[in-house]
Amino acid sequence: MTFVLCGINHKSAPIDVRERGTFAPDDLQALYASLHIKESLLLSTCNRTEMYGIVSDINQAINAFSESTGLTHEKLAPHLYIKTDEEALRHLLRVAIGLDSMMLGEPQIFGQLKKAFFEAQAHQAIHARLKFIFQFVFRTSKRIRHDSGIGRYPSSVAYTAVQRIAKHFPANQALTILLIGSGETAQLVAKYLAEKGTHQFMVASRTLEAAQKLASTLNGQAFNITELNTHLPKADVVITATTCPLPFVTPAIITDALIKRAGREMFMLDLALPRDIEPTVGELANVTLYNLDDLQEMVSEHQEQKEKAAQMAETLIAESLETYHQQLKLKQASKAIKDYRTRMSDIAQSERQRAETLLQQGQCQYDVLNEFSNRLINKLTHLPTIGLRLAALDRRDELLELAQYLFNHDQIIQTHEDIN
Repeated sequence: MTFVLCGINHKSAPIDVRERGTFAPDDLQALYASLHIKESLLLSTCNRTEMYGIVSDINQAINAFSESTGLTHEKLAPHLYIKTDEEALRHLLRVAIGLDSMMLGEPQIFGQLKKAFFEAQAHQAIHARLKFIFQFVFRTSKRIRHDSGIGRYPSSVAYTAVQRIAKHFPANQALTILLIGSGETAQLVAKYLAEKGTHQFMVASRTLEAAQKLASTLNGQAFNITELNTHLPKADVVITATTCPLPFVTPAIITDALIKRAGREMFMLDLALPRDIEPTVGELANVTLYNLDDLQEMVSEHQEQKEKAAQMAETLIAESLETYHQQLKLKQASKAIKDYRTRMSDIAQSERQRAETLLQQGQCQYDVLNEFSNRLINKLTHLPTIGLRLAALDRRDELLELAQYLFNHDQIIQTHEDIN
């Protein structure tokens, strides 16, 4: 069975392809049920859609990814990346650490990956092998972020969006900000804007309760998204970050808002995937529109330090992959040891019961003990003896050398102490 990754991201596919390949949390139950893969995990963020799985045939994974995203093979082909085993694990580590993110080192992806893991578990798609892999990744990526220093210079889509606003409106704290969406990205944007001195916020969401929860932290105004047309004209900056599958901010409603604003500029940031704002909105006079791919072009602070930290992280990843292989071998050895111990225990238990029966029948305890010892030794060594004889006849010298190694107790004890 092969550990495989299929995916598209901001490097391999343009935004119009990525937005068609996303899936919402409400879709997950049906998607996991339709994958027909032994173990799988689906990850969908604003910059990537990926599927990790354990498969017997890589084509099975490609077909499953195509079906889960709704993208045909022809549409996927120019943009799809496929990685297996060690390369898939390396990629997964790079994703978790933030090395494969649009904003180098951004921390949000780690939480998104853990959330995807727990969702996959909830849908009974995670079993022994993926559990082992992802637990290793979570443990290792956390350490590498710390040791490499890449976590010292946090950046994210939200942080870069606020930088873009500050660049467009230098030292302007009188802006009225409209946040459409109340999730993690919207919350981070609001936090960073508030830290820069912005005070006037409006929050729109699918439910008034969700909008009120975020607005209460900002002393802002909350309303249901159905009232959007009423409040749009008040907004100098509009930031969208919803999970709506289709764009709902159209040129028509923005044109109407601009008329009510007497032509005053509107600055718009679409941080959603799929996009919330129709691209043609950016063609309107007095409108400035940025989407996720536009933000990628911005150079963040501390870029040089981040790149040095990223180089260190890549080195630590290479070392961690060696550790993974060691742990995997020990895990495989543990199963073999457990199976061997169980079999030997069953043999010993059977012989013990036989000896107890003989003692209860009044036979001499010394004779019973001597017979028990001889029978136990013969049974415990029976299969290894046959195996070694067959290995000798087949000239399997490597197996004979392994037997010598295993039966050299002094060396085994020394090695065991070194491992511990």
